[in-house]
Amino acid sequence: MGDDTEEADVLVDDPRRCACTQGGVVVSIHRALLDGTALSAFSEAVESVAPEGLVLLTIFRLDPRYPLTPSFDTAIPELVATLRRIERRFTAIAAVPEFGGVRRASLRVVSRAVWTLAQPRCEQAIFDRMTDAARWLGERAPDGPARDLATYFHLYRAADARLRSSP
Repeated sequence: MGDDTEEADVLVDDPRRCACTQGGVVVSIHRALLDGTALSAFSEAVESVAPEGLVLLTIFRLDPRYPLTPSFDTAIPELVATLRRIERRFTAIAAVPEFGGVRRASLRVVSRAVWTLAQPRCEQAIFDRMTDAARWLGERAPDGPARDLATYFHLYRAADARLRSSP
């Protein structure tokens, strides 16, 4: 796995977010809030990957080009609808905010509200570290590459490299 994009299928690729997949794992990095257009694109991309058995690691990263607005929780109904549409494809979903303070606490509250309203059958959790999230997902993943921590880090590097090369 020399090249960070080798063997990683890119599901979503734009300056605000990137999602890559390989071996039953989807890793997405979001540096902007999800809006209706982004949610639709992500949903369609996930639905094209596999019928079920995926695990999802979502990294939230703040970027000054895409500031959080005070009303970022207005996307909750769209997030709930999207999660209901795609959750059957996942056995587990983990989120990792790469920031702290009030914004991290707000993201946790919004995430829990979405999960409570959507009532997905898959397991969900929020972690402080990507390593912990990848370990947790690997324990819940079907046999294969999704159980290997290296898969998560490979996909993270692939998504991160694409975002770094975006304007």
